Amino acid sequence: MNGERLLERRKWFRVFPEGTLEFVVITRVLALMMLMALAIVGGTQRPLVLVSLIAILWIDYALLLWWVVQVAMDLRSVSDPAGAEDSAGSRARVWTVAALPSVAAAVALVPWYQLMTVLTGTRPEGNLTTLLPAVAGLAFLLLLWPACQALRRIDVGSPVWTILLLVPLLHFFALHRIGSGLDVRIRGQLQSRDARSEAQRGGTGAMMAADVTWVLSILPWVLIIGVVVVRGWPTSRAFKIGPVCGTILAAVFAIANLAAMESVQRRIVALLRKT
Repeated sequence: MNGERLLERRKWFRVFPEGTLEFVVITRVLALMMLMALAIVGGTQRPLVLVSLIAILWIDYALLLWWVVQVAMDLRSVSDPAGAEDSAGSRARVWTVAALPSVAAAVALVPWYQLMTVLTGTRPEGNLTTLLPAVAGLAFLLLLWPACQALRRIDVGSPVWTILLLVPLLHFFALHRIGSGLDVRIRGQLQSRDARSEAQRGGTGAMMAADVTWVLSILPWVLIIGVVVVRGWPTSRAFKIGPVCGTILAAVFAIANLAAMESVQRRIVALLRKT
């Protein structure tokens, strides 16, 4: 990393010490609000809430992916200052290629038939509402390979976790594994610069808590989705307990997930200051 680029990164972290994780707080709050709304709104408004939730979750994913790209490229530039290409344009290109599968996945997950029915007031004719998700799903599969290759070139982590990072919902679990791997490498660079105090600060406990709460928050929503697919969205009040419990668990996970990533963020900032 040349001196100008290093100065630029230091200035950015003086203003935003947590990087894009600071903006993730906003998306998490909005996502939790949308999850609660699913248990409250009626059937005619539910497609709009679902689309809003998908959009917010995509923004949340895009911010986390940008954070991964930034940390990986900062670490690579510090480790190999002469051989690693590093510029704002190169980082943006890597992120764009890596984010394309998530765009296709978001389009595939939108309930197009219900959404068009609510917006137009009539049942849509033709096969467009079924064809669009199918095309988006195929595009998602085709875009996985170039996205994975782009992340592999900046040495994000193992191929398995890199691929899972590109899959919606599973990306949280993969993010913890990738974050843990990056953290180990950052600690090594700090120790080589005699910054042992920064290298030995905790953070593994937050990783474990994020994994456990991820599983607990996913399970209620998997059951809810299964019931909805088989029987449609029930109207009984008892069914609303599921979304409420799922949202509470998701809130705990959101906090643990951010805590895990913030420990890595603090170390990469310390490494840039020591470089």
